[in-house]
Amino acid sequence: ARPVTGEGALSRPLPSPLPAVAARVNGQPILMLRVAALARSHPDKGAADTGANPTVLRQALQELMGRELLFQEALARGVSVEPQVVDRAYDELRGAPASEAEWLGTLRLEGLDAASLRQELRVQATVEALRRSLAPRRPEDVTEEEADAWAHSHPEAGSEPERFQARQILVRVPPGTGLEERQRLRTRAAGLAARARQGEDFAVLASRESDDEHTRPSGGRLPELRAGQMEAGFEKALRSLGRGQVSEPVPSPLGYHVLRLEDYTPVVPAAPDVRLRRAREGLLREASDQAVGRLLRELESRAQIEVFL
Repeated sequence: ARPVTGEGALSRPLPSPLPAVAARVNGQPILMLRVAALARSHPDKGAADTGANPTVLRQALQELMGRELLFQEALARGVSVEPQVVDRAYDELRGAPASEAEWLGTLRLEGLDAASLRQELRVQATVEALRRSLAPRRPEDVTEEEADAWAHSHPEAGSEPERFQARQILVRVPPGTGLEERQRLRTRAAGLAARARQGEDFAVLASRESDDEHTRPSGGRLPELRAGQMEAGFEKALRSLGRGQVSEPVPSPLGYHVLRLEDYTPVVPAAPDVRLRRAREGLLREASDQAVGRLLRELESRAQIEVFL
């Protein structure tokens, strides 16, 4: 077992094969399937499939280990959530897909079933309850003057950021690929972009040609991407496109991405009461983040942590 902190530790080569258990926190296993799923879910990675990127995977592992420590501490303090909270969160995620079989198939792609997803949601809600308990004040105790000062220094709280809905075709470039093969793969990506511009259905192309197994079944559809929360190359490419237009290949650590802009939502100013509420919540969130950080450092100092990734 080796520590996961530090830039060098984050980027060192991954073990082969990847372990089924990425780490243990006070004896509780952190499964590799969950690490990979969390890594894929972060919109700031610019793609739904992170491949075997060591830094991305280890950052996700750090997040899960910290969450597990906080969950264990919450239980020790008697912090819990009502079953209805978990039920509501589950129903929101469940939505209304075509069938229960389709829903369960989606979960299997993430290494989950209905019961394990409910447990994930219970952990998240319990950790959030612990976080709220560490806040020094309640939102209503924050004065308008304090909230205004915070909002002035955080202008993003006064609006909804620009949002992009896109599809992608990924042409994966394995680690260690030579220059000649890399150029061949880029040419393949450019050819797929050209086919899409010439009228072929992008979703069909993605379902047949993309190397991203997680977005391929949905025709390459990516989670909603927000300005300032994705890789710079993705944001630059999407900003250059009109709705329905297709990009040139965009490089990333995974390979080459061909993007199609499906929809774009510009910045939307928030109403004054929403701005005030967000400012109060943001001010208290910063304070509780500091308290959580102090608690987490204390828990890490006395925890038994084994890392296998």
